Amino acid sequence: MVLNPAPARELSDELLALVDIITPNETEAEKLTGIRVENDDDAAKAANALHKKVSVPLLLRWVAAASG
Repeated sequence: MVLNPAPARELSDELLALVDIITPNETEAEKLTGIRVENDDDAAKAANALHKKVSVPLLLRWVAAASG
């Protein structure tokens, strides 16, 4: 099962156990991990933490704003 966890909310361990792939954006990843995502490093930390929690492939939908 592919899970897009929108809208951002806490998900039960029972549901996460059924997931084959998860595709959160930064807000959803923050809700699932407790890690605030404000930059690329935060996104990587949240992705790693979520991967440890669900042990399935994930695609973190994160868009970093360019400066300059």
